[in-house]
Amino acid sequence: MSTTGKRRWPLATGTGIVGLVIGGVLGASGSSTTTTTAAPSVTVTAQVGDAAESSATAGAAPKAGISEGVWVVGEDFPAGTYRVVKPLSAEDGCYWEISRAGSNGQSIEDIVSNDNPTGGRPRVRLKRDQGFKTQGCGDWAKV
Repeated sequence: MSTTGKRRWPLATGTGIVGLVIGGVLGASGSSTTTTTAAPSVTVTAQVGDAAESSATAGAAPKAGISEGVWVVGEDFPAGTYRVVKPLSAEDGCYWEISRAGSNGQSIEDIVSNDNPTGGRPRVRLKRDQGFKTQGCGDWAKV
């Protein structure tokens, strides 16, 4: 049998399409029959370009941006200069704090720098192992 000019579909693709059609027909007919289909398994692989920026404690690359929370520079995201993504207003209630390495900001003496900006797009320079707390400021991006 010649297959010239004909497209051959893999069996799994054809079976998946038939399953979707049958499921759609059953769902649209109002039938009380329930069809359950297993979700496909997805594997995501990421390659870290610079091993020096990978997180030693988590075993994964730290993220490049910062969201609200309390973080350790170098473990949760790379050291560097960061700036708030969206301009702030007084209503945002933004507070950020940089604390000494290893202190987790447990006392007032541990705070290296902090601010309650009421406008603009604040910028901070963060060094490895410092703590960084941000609340109400939105996301920060590396500049």
